[in-house]
Amino acid sequence: MSNRCRLCGSLANTKILHKLNFSKSNTKEIIGNYDVCICNACGFGYADGVFNQKDLNQYYMDNSKYEGFLDSDDLDDVYEDWFLLVTNLVEKYISDYNTHIMDIGCATGGMLKRLQKIGYTNLTGVDPSPVCVDHINKISGAKGICATIDHLDKENSADVILTFFVLEHIADIHKTMRQLSDMTNKKGYLFVSVPDVCGFNTSNDSPFQEFSIEHINYFSQHSLKFLASMYGFDLVEYAKFHRGWMICVFRKFHDSLTEASLISYIENSKKLEDSIIKKIKPYWDKQIIVWGLGTFCRYLLAENILSKCEITTFVDQNPHYSGVSMTVNDRDIPVILPPDLNDTSTPIMIISKFYQKDILLSIKEKYMLKNPVILLFDEY
Repeated sequence: MSNRCRLCGSLANTKILHKLNFSKSNTKEIIGNYDVCICNACGFGYADGVFNQKDLNQYYMDNSKYEGFLDSDDLDDVYEDWFLLVTNLVEKYISDYNTHIMDIGCATGGMLKRLQKIGYTNLTGVDPSPVCVDHINKISGAKGICATIDHLDKENSADVILTFFVLEHIADIHKTMRQLSDMTNKKGYLFVSVPDVCGFNTSNDSPFQEFSIEHINYFSQHSLKFLASMYGFDLVEYAKFHRGWMICVFRKFHDSLTEASLISYIENSKKLEDSIIKKIKPYWDKQIIVWGLGTFCRYLLAENILSKCEITTFVDQNPHYSGVSMTVNDRDIPVILPPDLNDTSTPIMIISKFYQKDILLSIKEKYMLKNPVILLFDEY
């Protein structure tokens, strides 16, 4: 047992709601007993047991339950209403019928066939079962890839990715979401369907059937949205289905505002920096006292702008700086508190825009210093 939340990673006192035991056959079944848990930090529900993603992948490659429906429409009939809901959502958001759509965990290709039927022409189906993929390549007209999502990468990108009833089977949901994010093209869509934990009581199935030997994650709309948001997806639509399923349509967002804002800020800072350099330059090779040892002062020193002055003393009101020294041009220069400044003649250069006015008042009125004062900022 890991005791670590599969969604948020918290170790904060996971609560066990129920213990489940399963008899195993002598086939390649890999799921044994597990605890149904709730994370007290984020509220996510999951099965806590010994789950290895590599073993899960091999299990689904060897034991696909959909292979028995290859030559039958029975499976498709069961899901017909579901297929209709999904195709309507795809058409709502994807108007270009040549858009590349990839269905991960596509089984026998039922969804691909319906998308092709309504006009979509650039389709890919991914499934771990070689038998299912062979069937897709033969009858659906779509490209089939035999793989689990672990074996996909950015080279397998698409404009729209469908992943239906996959995430509830995944032990490492964060690795899977990272891969889905990498594979979804910029501003692309991700359609995700999972059993809705809030609809478990509407399933009218056997007791504890929702705690399948294969279902190890119990998503609500909130937890699925939380997971997707960590990997760059915004929820644009949520829909329920009468079998207790949900579908969430996510769109990959690209925060262009941040880059534009940072570029603008850097450009404006450079302009202001140029004006400040002009005010510092006359004091190069001259003695000054520097008042203010904050971020901007450290920057000016590192950029060899302020260090060209002959700094005698640093003054700062932060008591944690008192008694330390700054090494400038191989000289250790002391940092002192304002009351300890005895030099009353050397010019004082104030290195702070926000506190420039307050420092100036302290120099003139509180400490009654007669030193010439150099102001780097026009507005204060």
